[in-house]
Amino acid sequence: MKIEPSKNKKIYSVLLLGAPKVGKTTLATQFPRPYIVDLDGNMDGAVDYVVKTGLKTGVQWDTVNVDEQGKPVERPARWDRFMKLLYDAVKSPDFDTIIVDSTTSLNEVIMDRVRTIQGRTIAPSMLGSASKVKDGALEIQDWGSFAGLWYNLITDLKTYGKHLIFNSHTVVEKDILGVVREIVNIPGKTAGYIPGLFSDVWMLTKVEEYVGGKQVTNRYIQQAPSDPSQRLLGLGTSAWEDSKKLVNLKTIMGDLGL
Repeated sequence: MKIEPSKNKKIYSVLLLGAPKVGKTTLATQFPRPYIVDLDGNMDGAVDYVVKTGLKTGVQWDTVNVDEQGKPVERPARWDRFMKLLYDAVKSPDFDTIIVDSTTSLNEVIMDRVRTIQGRTIAPSMLGSASKVKDGALEIQDWGSFAGLWYNLITDLKTYGKHLIFNSHTVVEKDILGVVREIVNIPGKTAGYIPGLFSDVWMLTKVEEYVGGKQVTNRYIQQAPSDPSQRLLGLGTSAWEDSKKLVNLKTIMGDLGL
C-alpha cells in the first residue's frame, strides 16, 4: 500500500499561553474567520486594536457573563450559556476558528458546574449583594468531575474540524526538588495533562529591546515539544523549541499555511 501525504490543511488546536496584555487575542484572531467566546469580559479593547491596525476585520464575539439584553448572567447559568455559544459557533458555517478566552475564567465556570451537579452552594454573583452565603468547597471526588468536564470539552470540540484556540495564563510553582515550573493556570492535576490534548502549545512573550538605538517591542512564539507526553510545562527552557520572532502576524499565519 502506497501512503501519500495528506492534501488536507492542518486543523490546529492550540493552547496559547502568555501573560495578560501580551497579545494572545491579537494572535488568535489572525486565524481564519474567528469567533470568540469571551469569559473575561474585556474583549472590546482587544478587538478594537485588531480592527484599527488592519490585522483583522469582522471579528465576532459574545460574552458569557452578559446576555444579549445586557443583563448579567448569574453564575449557575453561565455553564449553559457558555456551551450554547460555543456549540452554536462550531456548528455555524460562518466560522472556521473558535477562540475561548480565557481558561482562567473557564475554570470558575467549570467549578460552578461541578457544584451544581453535586448540589453544592454557589454564592450570589451580583455586586452589592448582602448575602453571606459562600461557595461550597469542592471535595476530593469533585476534582475528578472537574477534570472530566475539561477533557470531554476539548476532545469533543476537536471533532468539528475547526481551528480551536484556548487562551490561557500561566502560574509559576516550585516542585519538591526546588525546580521552578511554569504551568497552565488550571487547578490540580488537570493542568498536567491538558496540554497533551492540543495539537500545539505556544507561549507568547513580549520583550522590550533596543534596535538601532531605539527601544522596540518584539514578540516571540515558543513552541512546546511536538510529543504530547513531553509537554510538562516549565521543566526548564529545554522543554521548549527555539523561539520564533513574531514580526508580522500575517507572515506567521502564512508560515502556518493559514
